[in-house]
Amino acid sequence: MTLGTLLCLPPSLRRAFRILMAGLAGVLGLAAAISAQTFTEYPVPTPDSQMLGITSGPDGNIWFTEQLGKKIGRITPGGIITEFPIPGSLVSPKQITAGPDGNVWFTDFISVGRITPNGSITRFQIPSSSLPEGITSGPDGNIWITMSSRDFQIARVTPSGEITEFQVPGIVQLQAITSGPDGNLWFTDPNGNHIGRITTAGSVTLFTMPAEVTGPYEIVAGPDGNLWFTSAFHIGRITPAGAVTLFPDPGGDAPRGIAAGLDGNVWYTETTGNNIGRIGMDGRMTEFRPPTVLAGPLDITAGSDGAMWFIEYSKNKIGRITVGPCTSGPASLCLNDSRFKVEVAWRAPALGTSGIGMPVRLTADTASFWFFSSSNVELVIKVVDGRAVNSRYWVFYGALSDVEYTITVTDASTGVVKTYSNPSGQLASVADTAAFGPFAPAAAAQRSPAITSSPDPPPNLGAARRPEAVSACASDATSLCLNGGRFRARVDWRVPAQGTSGVGRAVPLTSDTGYFWFFSNGNVELVIKAVDGRGFNGKFWVFYGALSNVEYTITVTDTQTGQLRTYQNPFGSLASVADTAAF
Repeated sequence: MTLGTLLCLPPSLRRAFRILMAGLAGVLGLAAAISAQTFTEYPVPTPDSQMLGITSGPDGNIWFTEQLGKKIGRITPGGIITEFPIPGSLVSPKQITAGPDGNVWFTDFISVGRITPNGSITRFQIPSSSLPEGITSGPDGNIWITMSSRDFQIARVTPSGEITEFQVPGIVQLQAITSGPDGNLWFTDPNGNHIGRITTAGSVTLFTMPAEVTGPYEIVAGPDGNLWFTSAFHIGRITPAGAVTLFPDPGGDAPRGIAAGLDGNVWYTETTGNNIGRIGMDGRMTEFRPPTVLAGPLDITAGSDGAMWFIEYSKNKIGRITVGPCTSGPASLCLNDSRFKVEVAWRAPALGTSGIGMPVRLTADTASFWFFSSSNVELVIKVVDGRAVNSRYWVFYGALSDVEYTITVTDASTGVVKTYSNPSGQLASVADTAAFGPFAPAAAAQRSPAITSSPDPPPNLGAARRPEAVSACASDATSLCLNGGRFRARVDWRVPAQGTSGVGRAVPLTSDTGYFWFFSNGNVELVIKAVDGRGFNGKFWVFYGALSNVEYTITVTDTQTGQLRTYQNPFGSLASVADTAAF
């Protein structure tokens, strides 16, 4: 079976291969890595503070609300707690979120509050008689809150404190709110059994949940481009189009808080069941029991240290859980079930500069890294479980940059380290299908050269085509709008050996960059960006990096002029391309 053929298999068959290999490992008595969980608990200084909300702050610390304590708390990744009393009357902090302005924002009994990293608090009173509940940072750079009263409203709050209220008809109870992957806000109506969507202009759509849903309570944007929510007996998933899938909670213990983890999973709390739960994008659930009996886990968030942090409502503690041998950090990500840690160091000798690549998770197996600007993706890396084929874990990377860099991938279960070095001026896509052998001893750790690479662009780079009718770019399931929406990118793929073909599914990353998947939304195949290089040579540039050797054709359209460029990749080729004279 070739590399391309394996990657084209449906997810169900790939899982079957993995199950088969796992069974053989058991029969042969081969060692396997086991993910263990570690809990740490930190008592909050104020007794009976009745914590309700928790979030990861822009400063890298964890922030939480104390409703009865009338304080905002901050805990560092090292466990140091500082509490900040809230001035004024009718103080009752509830939910909390990281703001777009570098501060932390929270809802209060009659107001929405802002606290700076050094603890300075400002409160903005709500004009109506509504009672603030949920809070989130919106895609428009504002804060959005839900409010419960007879009029049921959602409010938009600017960083300066200007408040605009929107009526939400048909609602029984407004509770949680989150920023969705579609550029809208999503909220829950537990008593009315709705999940709602509101645009940044205030237009509301309600989706009625299936009859078996009791709730829904909390909601969060997942790493798969959908929304995930808790209900009394389920974890639910709703697509931006409103399609709902329910996953029964194993213990039926009333899941409550929910958050997306840095490991590519969604995490939730069970207040009555005293569990922390994890659900993968395929619906598989795992539950972990905190050491404190009847701790009452309530709200949960992902920390900058890669751990999940949560409130122990009944015992007045902040809890922290890590799972697996690897822990992500600000400059590293753990991939493939938290087994492999990936780090990147870069250097630009001509400029006399160097630094650490900053990671952004794309899927459970894949990460992108930026070097100079968060909007400019330089490198995409994925670690794939290929044991069904050759008893190895595979490493792929595709570059959108010819900067000098070194990738370090560490198998945290065995200590084996692989490094991949790219010299300045080279643009490479690489597939190392023998990167890590799960049965090899730790002493086998060594520096590994790239196995398959194609640093040079193909000769038919960026074939120009006759201009088509000009139309504005609109992102959809198969199109990316790049460079401020000027360029539209689409991908068509084909696997001749299987007689299959299709259109790449598009996922935007930044204003300039996005990626495509072909067979499974967890398997990134291709990353592309369009850059304005007119300051250098009067041209717009197109870069792409492949994590797959499937046959595909990229079509990029300049929506202002109608000009097209196509880039063709033959089956078996793994390419990174820079076309600095594209348009």
